[in-house]
Amino acid sequence: MTRSLRLSVLATATMACLIVGTIAVARAQGGYGGGGRGRGGWGGDPAAFEAARDRMDAMRSLDLAPMWAVLSFESGADATALEPLRIAFSDAWKTRESVLADAATSDKIDWDGIKREFGDTKKKLDDRIKSTLSADQFDRYTRGMEALAASMPRGGRGMRGG
Repeated sequence: MTRSLRLSVLATATMACLIVGTIAVARAQGGYGGGGRGRGGWGGDPAAFEAARDRMDAMRSLDLAPMWAVLSFESGADATALEPLRIAFSDAWKTRESVLADAATSDKIDWDGIKREFGDTKKKLDDRIKSTLSADQFDRYTRGMEALAASMPRGGRGMRGG
């Protein structure tokens, strides 16, 4: 084999390796055909995505920790006013845990039903907060919750109108 033929074969093999390597990297990043979980794509089972979204929506509907934090630090309520609310929050937490424990034993979890149940629990808790705090304290609590909600990233079903 002549020297020029060997160089030509070597150059062709090198180019082939570079092309195959580039394609492999592009496919691994989801750049070709939407295959992977590359930038911006779910890349998984749509039903699993919807189930995860439903679970997240249900869990957000009774998010007690930020409510308690705003109540404790923003409302200006003293320990005397917070004590009955601590008991109400404890009851809401027990309800939340009970509902989630029941759901864990179910074959198919009804996240919409859980969200409704959590919504009812939250409404009762909100009514208890309003009846316990003074008007000024409740106003500060409400403004604190609105500020907290405004600072949170928007997610969920926004673009699809749900």
